[in-house]
Amino acid sequence: MKKLIPFAALALLSGCNGISVAGAYLTADQATFDAIAPEYERYVQTDEHLTEDSKASRMRTLMSWKMRLEANSK
Repeated sequence: MKKLIPFAALALLSGCNGISVAGAYLTADQATFDAIAPEYERYVQTDEHLTEDSKASRMRTLMSWKMRLEANSK
């Protein structure tokens, strides 16, 4: 009986039209970016303890996150 549960779940999920895990993930990731990125960018730009290389690295991370979101929203 326990071996049938994964198959039943798979059958149920495959029958659900219009539900996109990828779409839900992208929506959540975009909301997270919108909430975190502006404040994080301000922090990076104003933190006197970060070196210029460290700031540049953090900004590249932020930009790559944004680029992935933009690439996947097309």
